[in-house]
Amino acid sequence: MRALLCLAFLPGLRSFAPTPRRHRIQLKSVEDVHGDEVLAPTEELSTPSSDFVSDLRKNATRQKHAIGYGSSTTYDKTSLTNELPYASATPAQTPKRESRVFCSRDLKLENIKVIGYDMDYTIVHYKWREWEALAYACAKACLEYLGFPVSDLEFDDPDLACRGLVIDTERGNFLKIDRHGFVRRAMHGKRRLAPDELEELYGRKLVDLRDRRFSFLNTLFSVSEGVLYSQLVSKLDSGALVRDASPPFDASKVSNYADLYRAVSSALARAHGGKASPSEIKEAVFADPARYTQREPEKLRRMLADQRRSGKKLALITNSDWWYTDTMMRFVCGDDLEPSGADWRDLFDVVVCSARKPAFFTTEKLPFYELALDEVGSRERVAGSAPLLREAKQMRCGRVYCGGSARLVEKLFNSKEDELLYVGDHLFTDANAVKASMRWRTALVVQELDLEIRAAATETRRTAQIDALLGERDNLESELNVKRLALERWDQDRQPSPGLADEAHAEEYRRDVVSLRAAVKQVDDRLEPLLARVGEAFNRHWGYLTRAGHDDKSHIARQIEKYADVYCAKVTNLDAYTPFHHF
Repeated sequence: MRALLCLAFLPGLRSFAPTPRRHRIQLKSVEDVHGDEVLAPTEELSTPSSDFVSDLRKNATRQKHAIGYGSSTTYDKTSLTNELPYASATPAQTPKRESRVFCSRDLKLENIKVIGYDMDYTIVHYKWREWEALAYACAKACLEYLGFPVSDLEFDDPDLACRGLVIDTERGNFLKIDRHGFVRRAMHGKRRLAPDELEELYGRKLVDLRDRRFSFLNTLFSVSEGVLYSQLVSKLDSGALVRDASPPFDASKVSNYADLYRAVSSALARAHGGKASPSEIKEAVFADPARYTQREPEKLRRMLADQRRSGKKLALITNSDWWYTDTMMRFVCGDDLEPSGADWRDLFDVVVCSARKPAFFTTEKLPFYELALDEVGSRERVAGSAPLLREAKQMRCGRVYCGGSARLVEKLFNSKEDELLYVGDHLFTDANAVKASMRWRTALVVQELDLEIRAAATETRRTAQIDALLGERDNLESELNVKRLALERWDQDRQPSPGLADEAHAEEYRRDVVSLRAAVKQVDDRLEPLLARVGEAFNRHWGYLTRAGHDDKSHIARQIEKYADVYCAKVTNLDAYTPFHHF
């Protein structure tokens, strides 16, 4: 059974699902004050290199179908219903849409010999709101220590920032850009820029991510940074940043938006690096992993075990240090729920921590060390202790390493290029760099897809209204343009047109033109508030992650298609497919 899946929840993108009929997602919803369905409250809510992926697959004849459109900038709304009726499939075999694995390029798992997994936001599925609230608090503590007036700030509006936004550090603006690089929406601090402001500042200018003034938020770890920066931009504008500061605050170091962004990024980096204070991020997660992560140990263990049973070799490759990796993997793999002696390391053939990605993939010769865990005598974390390291020359199965390079993994398993698949969450580190340097296949975990798919299902009524109004405006403008042209012919050359043969007809046409223009304006006035609310069930400021406006892809959606062969909301979505599946 073969299937090509894509961002099927977006207008205009084709869904190739192995099912004989469409399945509707049953959602518990409520109506808001505008009469639209909204999700009921739940517990949770780089710059690219050149396009090198076209030659990765010798057999990519179906690639164009996964994208679902040609050169047009608009979508065929009816393509949502174009699902192939595979007779061999049954409804029970098809996961719910939010639980599927989607496809940009065909991928035969049967041909994959090695699967490498990232840990954070991949194997470990963080509750991102709780995690980012913690990161926000730790970064705020760093800034407060430096005298920044942040005591009154709270992580009370996480929708201020989201993955896929671009920060213009020169102007202090957050930008939502489309797949072509044009700015479609912008905010300055907590204020959304009006259309005329947007036109004046950016117009038809393309955002070039190679320009250092732009910073691309390409991971969920960026949310806390974005929210804090947005709030401090407002303080800088009002003068409160300097007026309310206390020693040792140095105003000369944050005199503009770019300096302020560097200060916030530095504070967050220190928080992640363990220098924040007693409330440092990893210490808090160590103490209560259940608060910050969701786990499905039975499904995860079954998925990994089935992949190994099918003959695949598995590697865990993470930038996290050993103690954090061991603690989190024990929890998410459910070592505490398994019979005595269960060890998550038995699910993998090799483990690499402190991998220093992307250098792990982009640099061939890097020092690496084996963790001499057997000589420690205990895997329990002891304050001030560190695992013993011994210099290594080559990798061996069943061992844990620190550092190294992807070439060592290829050599260990005697595999190369498209025989290896890497699964991660970071567009640059886990997808772009892997393809550019190693030519491995890639799978991306995009946690927001779950909520986005469910949110889109609640906005079908508004989407239908927008489509109807757009169609009405097209008809009005078509009639208007025909009559305007007929009038131009008559007024300039006295050339008649069908329906306009004399001055009396011309006067009637002039009245029609005025009426039609008024009708078009009325439609536009009705459209404006509807278009402003597109995607608000997902994010009230920025709308959908994968859309820029009503009918175009966002920049991050284009990046996902470009660098990820397959993608899903959770890594355990792979459990719904056999290790031999052809996406």
